[in-house]
Formats: sequence, C-alpha cells, structure tokens
Amino acid sequence: MYSEQQTTSQNLARHIAIVLVAFLCAYNTGVIAKPELKEETQYYAISGDSAEALRREMNSKSNISENGKTFDAYTRWNVRWHFNWENTATYCSMTTVTTSVDIDFTLPSWVDRDSAPADLRKKWDRYYAALVEHEHGHKEFGIKAAKAIELSLSGMGRDTCSALQRDASNQADKILEKYIAREKQYDIDTRHGMDDGAVFP
Repeated sequence: MYSEQQTTSQNLARHIAIVLVAFLCAYNTGVIAKPELKEETQYYAISGDSAEALRREMNSKSNISENGKTFDAYTRWNVRWHFNWENTATYCSMTTVTTSVDIDFTLPSWVDRDSAPADLRKKWDRYYAALVEHEHGHKEFGIKAAKAIELSLSGMGRDTCSALQRDASNQADKILEKYIAREKQYDIDTRHGMDDGAVFP
C-alpha cells in the first residue's frame, strides 16, 4: 500500500512538473521574443515652390528604382539571429535564441519647405505622413520575422547539435522567405502606399 501511494505521488509530481515546465516554456517564449532594433534614416534633398517642381525633384534625385520604376522612399530591413544550445549524451536542445533587426529608411527631405505657400505645405505634409506610415509598415515585417524566428527556434531540439544547427538555420530562412513574400504583397495591396495617401501631388 505504501509503495503504491509512493508511485502515485511520484507520478502526480512528475505530471505537475511537466505541466509547469510547459507553462514556463510558453511564458518565456513570449518574453524573449523582443528583437534588438537599430534604425537609421537617410534623406535625399529636394527643393521647389510648386507640387510639379517637387515631383520633378523626387523623380530625378531619388535613387530608388525597381523594374524601371522610381519610388519616393524605401525601407530595407535585415534580420540576424544567434542561438546557443546544450548538448547531452543523447540530445541537443536550444538554450537561448536572440535576434536583431537593422532597419534603414530612405526618404525625401524638402529643404525649402518653410518658404513655400501654405497650401503646398499642407498638401506635402499629408503626403509625407502617409509615406512615412507606409514605410513603417515595411519595418513591421522585419520585426515580425525576427519575433517569429525567436518563437520558432526557442523550443527546438535534435538528436545531434549539427542537426539542430542545420534545421534551425533552415527554419529561420523559411520564416524570412515567408515575411519577404508578405511584404511584397503589402506593396501590391496598397499600390506602394498610394491607396493609403502616399501619392504626390
């Protein structure tokens, strides 16, 4: 009878421990999904006292082009990841996963805005706010990709550390491909922000 009670107690304790570990893993996964962010913005200068002049300036001075089309702004993000693992005689498991995102914006800068007519400044400000918002939408894809990589790799384990490293890198690459595809669709859906107001004049 004592032996049976001890076995039942041990099983119950083991079950509680497993549930607790699972809870802590889920909790910690959410906590660690905080990529390190580094943002930089580069500007190209434009000038003009009319909407037509500003448009000509952006068309001629922007070096952002794709498939023969010139764009007013651009956001480039780069996700990097680093992981550590713990190796036992029979298993290799992740101990830490960290990510970082480098985000580079390229935007126009209207250098003689303050001397322009008020109605032109108002029109520009509406456009520029929509443009910046659209570019920050691009930024979010990089952040989401980094978070997804952290969440996906944190609970990973394999029989060998070489297999873990290989599969983790492959998984991270697949996640990046998914978010790159989503980002391209974002531009298609919004017509590069034009449907959200990022069009000038």
